[in-house]
Amino acid sequence: MDIQIPQCYVKEETITFKPVHIAVISILSFLLFACILGSIVDYHSRNIPYEKLSTCRKVIICFSAITNFQRLMCASKGSEELKALHGLRALSMGWIILGHTYVWINYQLLRSPNLTIVWFNRLDFEVILNGWLSVEPFFFLSGLLTSYTVLKIMDKTKGRINVPIYIFRRYIRLTPPLLLTIGLLFFLPLISSGPFWYERVDPEIKACTEYWWMSVLYISNWADMKNICVHPTWYLSADFQLHVITIVILYILYKYPKLGFSLICSVVLVCSVVIGVLTVQWNLPPTIQVSSGNSGKIQDTIDVVHMKTFTHAGPYYVGIVLGFLMIRYKDVKISKWTNICGWCASTVLCLTAVYGAHRWNIGEPHGPLLTAIFAALHRTTFAMGVGWVTFACVTGHGGIVNKFLSSTLLAPISRLTFMIYLLHSLVIWARMGSLRERLYFSHYNMLYEYVGNIVTTVILTVPFYLLLEAPLSNLERLAFWRVRASKEETPKRNGHLPDNIVHSANGFGKDKGDIEPAAPVELTGVKSLDLVQNGAVLESSKNFNEN
Repeated sequence: MDIQIPQCYVKEETITFKPVHIAVISILSFLLFACILGSIVDYHSRNIPYEKLSTCRKVIICFSAITNFQRLMCASKGSEELKALHGLRALSMGWIILGHTYVWINYQLLRSPNLTIVWFNRLDFEVILNGWLSVEPFFFLSGLLTSYTVLKIMDKTKGRINVPIYIFRRYIRLTPPLLLTIGLLFFLPLISSGPFWYERVDPEIKACTEYWWMSVLYISNWADMKNICVHPTWYLSADFQLHVITIVILYILYKYPKLGFSLICSVVLVCSVVIGVLTVQWNLPPTIQVSSGNSGKIQDTIDVVHMKTFTHAGPYYVGIVLGFLMIRYKDVKISKWTNICGWCASTVLCLTAVYGAHRWNIGEPHGPLLTAIFAALHRTTFAMGVGWVTFACVTGHGGIVNKFLSSTLLAPISRLTFMIYLLHSLVIWARMGSLRERLYFSHYNMLYEYVGNIVTTVILTVPFYLLLEAPLSNLERLAFWRVRASKEETPKRNGHLPDNIVHSANGFGKDKGDIEPAAPVELTGVKSLDLVQNGAVLESSKNFNEN
């Protein structure tokens, strides 16, 4: 009898530090030193008006953990009507982690894997099986906030916008936290191990060793999933590409609204047709069908459709249109019956998108035509449903939903969503790779896993937010925004960062946090590309408030 053992994992007894470990430790040590120094300088400068501080001191104070933590935990100070976006971000992030907790589990470790078949056949389990929709609200919010911000700038500057800086600022906000996450991934073998480590964690490290550059260039969503460094970062690539492409569409929408709307509808229609054609051509299900157990089909659906930029153009441009409407029709009055109809339509659209794939998931698929239609439209219709919720909340018709989404308890989580999104995968992979005993697959146990993943991720996220994400945003704004400080604009104390120098790491929207943007100087400069008209350059950005 010939018996072969495909894999045998042996824990290394000695810890070997590689150059990447030394580099990450050195950078984190510097950031920790800057954080401590910034906090000390901030504390001793509390009674000095911001405008009287030297440039050097302003730079140092950007790293202050005191002020950064205060801003993280404080209630939103931006537009009242946009506070509901905090709740949408936080809930969507919770849905993403819930889906990954179930989907990324190692089914070889289950004591009763047959229970999964029972769950896959249940209608209410579609929230998990079709949890891939959880990323669409972030595309929607990204489009909404990009549109809302840029169109407000164009209103105030008669169309002036510096396109290279518009792109560069997005890049500089995303990249350092992404690089930190990639660096932290290489520490996982130093802190844990397990019999399934080679299957869960080692491939991720190999992908980052060979293909990290694709993530940094934001083109990783065009590669196969197995070659992506930190899988969830495909979203950043798709979002960045949409952000770059959309500047031309926004200019047309600003100058010629009817033409802009026609162009947006055409883009969404073409992208939807492409999704439908690819679905039929590759004989794919309308969503990522985990319940099928067909790993090849699952991988094809992810690689061919799910990660591609055109797949998420619909939700993104729904956000673009809503941002335009929020500016043009901010004070619109909606009748009671219109409001009721809107909420009913929103509910139907969202429930259909989430639960409409049930027949496919239980192995009773519809024909190719209906499959193609559902694949092409369900992401966009889901975003339209979320769009109504947003529109109702920002126009004062959200009622109890708006009160919940605007809760001050959700604001800190919303501000952390970017780092949570990046780090949660490392937490889940380390947990799954280090298991040495079989798991009983029950919702009760999975709830424990889910809560544990959230708590652990948040505990990791807060220090990295204070060390990197918040200081980076402060420095970026200090470098690019011309501040005209006054006693009215700069409170004597609540931290030494005035309201327009705030933390934001772009990833889930134009900017994360409290949003009431004014025009940044660099987006309206003389060197702007001739997508612009002559217009005055704004001298301050006092209305801009983010987390």
